[in-house]
Amino acid sequence: MMALSESGEMYLKTILKLSMKKTCIRSVDVAEEMGYSKSAVSRAVSRLRSGGYLMMESTGRLVFTEKGRSAAERLYERYLVLYSVLTALGVSAETAMKDACRIEHYISEETFQAIRKHAVFLVSGRTAGGFRDHTGFRGKQDFRMRGGNTETGLSGTAGTGENMWDERIDRPCVQ
Repeated sequence: MMALSESGEMYLKTILKLSMKKTCIRSVDVAEEMGYSKSAVSRAVSRLRSGGYLMMESTGRLVFTEKGRSAAERLYERYLVLYSVLTALGVSAETAMKDACRIEHYISEETFQAIRKHAVFLVSGRTAGGFRDHTGFRGKQDFRMRGGNTETGLSGTAGTGENMWDERIDRPCVQ
């Protein structure tokens, strides 16, 4: 199994974010979202599949493995916390987005947990209920409000029935 690179993390996070909006994610959707060529995305998806982070169905639909979903959710949580802290400190939303996206890849788990622990106090008065991204989405907290299972988050795997996202994600791709 390969170690996940910053580039690989960005692909996983993009696929996670797309899965919040769409029922079926294909490589072409990722290319469009990231502004990359289809061939570049195809190579990246191939590496992520080899590393055990993604599977591709016969329809071309990208599906997270447990390992991939876990990595994507961990990274997105880091982004949410860092973005929320930066904006609470008075950093503009645009700069906070860019900086949180850079920092999320390099911060140690120990440092992140310390920031997260103290961020709750810093951010709680400003966001009325948790960490949010630039669109107002609060990650697992919004899943919970919509009936999702906060322990599993997005399942991204077929037929598990773990939470309300399964039904949406598991619908077949429409050509």
